[in-house]
Amino acid sequence: MSQAEFNHFTYLGPEQLRKLARIIYYQEAEAIKNIKFEYEAKLAKYLRDCKACYESAIRLLDSGSKLEPWFNNDDNDRASIAHDIYGYVVNAANHALQFVRNFRVRMDYVNKIEKHVDGLRAELDDDLTNMEELAKKASTFRNDMLEIARGSQSPASRQYSRWIKETGKSFEELVQKYQTDLGYGGRLFEELEDVVKIRVFGKIIFASGRANINVTAYSKMFGAAGIAVLIFATGFMVWDIFSADNPLQTAARDAVVTAASIGGAMIGEVVGVALASMVTANALLVLMAGITAGIAGAFLIGEFATWLIDVVFGSGGSAPLSTMGHRCYVAHLPDGSVLARRIAHQQS
Repeated sequence: MSQAEFNHFTYLGPEQLRKLARIIYYQEAEAIKNIKFEYEAKLAKYLRDCKACYESAIRLLDSGSKLEPWFNNDDNDRASIAHDIYGYVVNAANHALQFVRNFRVRMDYVNKIEKHVDGLRAELDDDLTNMEELAKKASTFRNDMLEIARGSQSPASRQYSRWIKETGKSFEELVQKYQTDLGYGGRLFEELEDVVKIRVFGKIIFASGRANINVTAYSKMFGAAGIAVLIFATGFMVWDIFSADNPLQTAARDAVVTAASIGGAMIGEVVGVALASMVTANALLVLMAGITAGIAGAFLIGEFATWLIDVVFGSGGSAPLSTMGHRCYVAHLPDGSVLARRIAHQQS
């Protein structure tokens, strides 16, 4: 993968993000209309899901706008916290819209962020809140989400990703190495506390050179909603680091597209035809690459996508994956990072 093939982060403001969300929605809807579903009701369902994803992004941005009355408040501490939460919303929306190309996965991620932001805003409105703790939460999430967005799909980790490929490490083995380094060896990753999982992912990200996430900051004080956001965001980046030097070969891509192009295909069938065209026997790589990194612009979409992401990031790749009963489809979905650069250029 050449350096030019990496998509770089472009910071967009709130109104630019609304435009980006709208353009992505229109292009995704058109892509879905080109899928040959088995029946019309399935097409209608996917179009509803696509619209729901767009609406979730707008709700997130609206939740940020609700903080604006605090900006010039006489309480300087609350005003500062409101600005930090607002910055967190904008940074998180940039990350979700530019780098999470599967609309089902993006909607799940955005809903996690919105739930967390609603909780932070409720704390801001509560006179009994410990403002010092809330200030720490808001600034940490604002800064780390910007770091995650900037580090997404960066060429900085290219050499590290090549090392992973050369050593033949699986995703599970990569996670276990850093889990052991942090003193949690001998335990299943899925049994670790979520804050520890974030520290493991953060260590991998730092070792790769992608970003420096403040892994020591995460504790139960940050709440379940915030931890859920960071599990996804850091896990997503670790997967990208792991898979960056392991793209699906052209033959595998063509096989997958052919298998799922008419009426979709069962996941097991898609994995089977892909593996038959590859030198690897890594079924997880095929599935996750189809969802997260894409297959040269063709993406596997279906209800299984968010389930698979949660299972892999929650277990560190160790949980058994059943492909029974899961049907997927192939669509050429838009690249938010490319669209973001165009929007920024138009308004510069």
